Amino acid sequence: MARRIQRNTRIVFLSEADDCCLWKICDELAPATPKNLIFHKVCGVQNFVQFGKEKFFILNRIGGRLNSLVHNWLLSLMEDPSKRFVYFIDDAIDYRNDNLPWKFMEKATAILVPTKSMKEYLIEKNSDIANKIAVVRTHINLKLLAHVAPLARIDDRIQIMWGGGGLTGLPIIKDIITYLDQKRKDVRLFCVGAKIGLVRTYLEPVRNIDIRYFEFLPYKDFVSICKASLIHLNPLCPEEANILVHDLKDPEAFIRVKAPIKFIHAGEAQKVLITTAIPSYEEVVVHGENGFLARKKDEWIDLIDYLLDNPDRIEDIGKKARQTVEEKFDTSLLVDQYLQVYLGDEYEKIVMEPGIS
Repeated sequence: MARRIQRNTRIVFLSEADDCCLWKICDELAPATPKNLIFHKVCGVQNFVQFGKEKFFILNRIGGRLNSLVHNWLLSLMEDPSKRFVYFIDDAIDYRNDNLPWKFMEKATAILVPTKSMKEYLIEKNSDIANKIAVVRTHINLKLLAHVAPLARIDDRIQIMWGGGGLTGLPIIKDIITYLDQKRKDVRLFCVGAKIGLVRTYLEPVRNIDIRYFEFLPYKDFVSICKASLIHLNPLCPEEANILVHDLKDPEAFIRVKAPIKFIHAGEAQKVLITTAIPSYEEVVVHGENGFLARKKDEWIDLIDYLLDNPDRIEDIGKKARQTVEEKFDTSLLVDQYLQVYLGDEYEKIVMEPGIS
């Protein structure tokens, strides 16, 4: 890990929204770096231009919301060879708005992705960008999040969490809810993500289980819910969900361009994740040991039933998931790899080893 910065160095994180993903790639990393490395998290149109003179930029989720003038200004700024632009794909690619993410990737100095499967997908789509792609695992700051308390319990119901921002798992969640509502009265489901009104309309009414809906949560509140939930669900069925969402223009991308974020949060909380078996999760989840991989729709209910009937397994698997996260995803293990990508050839000049003056 880098111990010392030769001089004050600024890294500007540009995003169109201050969401949980930006919090993770910026705010969780900052405490693990030397104090002389200054991170600026910049969101929204009015804030971009004032940072145009800086040298190091991280672009995250650029291309979906801002107007074309801002995108054109940023693309022209990326022509400056004295600046370094890292296009950070943390989770999925937005194909709307004239495929702008691909234009930014072509202009970027480097592209940072968290999984090998994501790199392979990008190269298949555009082999010209292959040499600029770096793979560094998604990180989570265990020390920082250790201070976040679980959401306070209000009763003894078994709490299950679905973080369904993209809605691609909604048909599977509907089947799970229908089954649980018929069989049990001791379950609460936390639904966390966007388009909650659509989710509520699709899932209700229910009679026996309790469903709580959360939208636009601050990151630490999201972590609190993770810690309060014994079982975490990550279902993906893009072809069916596309009927509901209407903006999944490349279902393959949504399956292959995903980071194992849900596993990392379940592991941090020492809880159990059940996920659709997609490449990024198959890289880290060992079925039945530190989580579960559902390969068919009918496996979901069987796995949930198994865990609800065997709560001791939740504890055992949760501990192993936590061990995996500690060994592979803790920010302290990955911070130097991130700085090497962020700073490029300047890394050796800027970051100094302990004892070097």
